[in-house]
Amino acid sequence: MKNKERLTLLLKDNKYTAINHITKKDWGFYLTDSCNQTLKKNGFKTAIVVSQLSKKNKIFIKIVHKNKLSSFKKYLSENHSFVLTWLDNWNL
Repeated sequence: MKNKERLTLLLKDNKYTAINHITKKDWGFYLTDSCNQTLKKNGFKTAIVVSQLSKKNKIFIKIVHKNKLSSFKKYLSENHSFVLTWLDNWNL
C-alpha cells in the first residue's frame, strides 16, 4: 500500500449507509476518520473498550453505528468488556 492510499469501508443496511476510511501514511496508518466529526456525521460512535476476558486486560478501539448500540451493549456484556470512554463525545 502506498502513502496516502486508503481503504474504504462501506456499511450498507436497509436503513442507512455509513463509511469509514483507513489511510496509509509514511509513519503508519490512520485507522479511522475523525471520531468527533466525520465518523459522528456518518452515524458512528467511537469507543475505547477494555476487555477483561484474560488475566491481562486488553484495550480496543471500537466503531459502533448509533443504530446498533443495543447489540453493542450485549456484545460488551457477553465478552466481559466495558467502555472506558466514548471518543466522539470529547470537546477539546
